[in-house]
Amino acid sequence: MHIKRSKLLPCKMTFIMVIALTITSFARADIRLDRNFPWDVGKQGFQVQHGEPVRNAIGNYILKEEKYSPHFDIADNDFRISVDGDVFYISALHYESKEQKHSPHPIPGGGICAIYLADNSLNVVASLTLKFKEFSGNVYCNGISGIGQVKGQNALLATASYYPTEHVRLAQSAQEIGKNWRRETFLLRLTQQDGHWALVQDDDCLGNPNTLSDIPSARLAMKNRPACKNP
Repeated sequence: MHIKRSKLLPCKMTFIMVIALTITSFARADIRLDRNFPWDVGKQGFQVQHGEPVRNAIGNYILKEEKYSPHFDIADNDFRISVDGDVFYISALHYESKEQKHSPHPIPGGGICAIYLADNSLNVVASLTLKFKEFSGNVYCNGISGIGQVKGQNALLATASYYPTEHVRLAQSAQEIGKNWRRETFLLRLTQQDGHWALVQDDDCLGNPNTLSDIPSARLAMKNRPACKNP
């Protein structure tokens, strides 16, 4: 198992290593996602209605840890998550790195696709930046299109899109946007030891790179792969 951590065309769609690096698998597994948020439902769109308090807390965390205030792309990827009865909040985010903001062209790692886990008080307890192996990692991640739970495991699936930063031809029209994008789905294991939580990118399961373009395809692929079972 491997531990992992747009002002630009091709387009902007919409991760910070794990907090704890000592990892133990759970003997039991019961993870569920929903949008039963406890705060009042806003009237200004889904950003307020669903995940704005979570994203605000994550933005403050990044500002404190990295002295950088990111601008998050708005995406409907915020959930309440129940892990063996404990309640957390999870957000799959895309934003530009500090270095990318000063570059007129896409740079490797300039597009950050990250998963953040916050506790019931909205304190960030774990985070993970998706790592791509195709093109030796010289890619720009431009969004996480979806996340989903894995039945019977303390694990999540995340589908992201990306494109190479070398020899990239920027789209000249709206019709060309997305033509050189690739999609990949990752298995992310949620683990705990000594009170510390961690998100771990498990590349042994689905492979990296892979061509699984959505959550249902990844779930189907996992059924007959021994590496995808609980470790």
